[in-house]
Amino acid sequence: MRYLFGFLCVCALGVMPLVGCSETGGDGGSGGTAGTGGTAGSGGVGGSGGVAGSGGTAGSGGEGGAGGDGGGGGEVTCPGAVVGDLTSAPTIEITAASNTGERRIEGVAGNIDAREMHVVLWAKTDRWYVQPLVEAPITEVCSDGSWSNWSHGWGRMLALLVDRSYVPGTTRMYHPSTDAGVVAWDEWPEKSADRVVSFSGHQWRVKSAEDFTAGPGPNYFSDDDEDVWVDASGLHLTTVQRAENWYCTEVVLQQSLGYGTYEFRLGSRVDNLDYRAVLGAFVYESENREIDIEFSRILADPHNAQYVVQPWYRQGNLSRFTVPAQALSSHRFVWSESSISFASWVGDGAYPPSAGDLVYQWDYQGPDIPPPGAERMRFNLWLFGGGAPDGGQGDEVVVESFSFRPFD
Repeated sequence: MRYLFGFLCVCALGVMPLVGCSETGGDGGSGGTAGTGGTAGSGGVGGSGGVAGSGGTAGSGGEGGAGGDGGGGGEVTCPGAVVGDLTSAPTIEITAASNTGERRIEGVAGNIDAREMHVVLWAKTDRWYVQPLVEAPITEVCSDGSWSNWSHGWGRMLALLVDRSYVPGTTRMYHPSTDAGVVAWDEWPEKSADRVVSFSGHQWRVKSAEDFTAGPGPNYFSDDDEDVWVDASGLHLTTVQRAENWYCTEVVLQQSLGYGTYEFRLGSRVDNLDYRAVLGAFVYESENREIDIEFSRILADPHNAQYVVQPWYRQGNLSRFTVPAQALSSHRFVWSESSISFASWVGDGAYPPSAGDLVYQWDYQGPDIPPPGAERMRFNLWLFGGGAPDGGQGDEVVVESFSFRPFD
């Protein structure tokens, strides 16, 4: 999927940047800071400029001054050592979160060795973005259990207490609390209760963006059980109009699966989707760490399907084909360190299909094979450009089953 951010960066006018802009230093620091959600601008993180709040720690986790706003004196040190009782479960709490001015996020953690665990903040707008910087995602826990950092603008704020195995990354389309290495979490203003559905032996979060548009598209996304549901025939995804808006649907697997064979069967036709509709089956970690099977006339014209290894615009990273007018079809990709092998065939028979049932296959051995880690399998049905369907009618697709087999 090609997720579109739609954010405005006006660095010269002093507007808080969200993507790829640079700004002046944090709280009293001498260095510039770059915006979140993608690569940083030229600002970088300079000197002690990151965050001087909780004991003067910069975002990268080095020790700052002795307590309070980077000032002198005090016995609080950051990072601390043992905080609380190590025989009890680790805890974290957001105690204050401002979304204006400095946008300070403050909290406490307990029952940890702060030399082994730290805090990572995530801000949600159209998706989750690591905070405060891609290059400096670490917020240290001080000796009194307190922690503090700044953030860009947010709709929801998430604080993860993580161990050394945790890999922050840059953005998430799913709730970051499900990542490996997370030992506790808290969310502001309250813990969200995303809808979860069970499908093919796995748990899937249902994407919700009903009050704002989000990628891909961008579109509104519904988590209503009348728009996305699971029954005996499989997972149902729809595009539907309510009032003035069109709503799309997406589900996200709750765990990373990594290298192996991903296979799914469709129980409905995809050759007759609306011209602007896109059915995606894909693993996604970030814009350039993504593997797609997409069914779409507008994307694959003059065909109606394509295999893609992102970035899609690089020569040799996509291959297009035509899916026939069949109610049942099967599709898979085998992802390894050295190759990604795609295949599609009619019917619901096992792989390998007969020569007569094979629709298309493609092997990719180019430079953009993504490494595993923090990626999630997803299915979505969305509208290209976020506009209404060309035919004025919504679509429904049935994903009959999904399976994953790791390598032996």
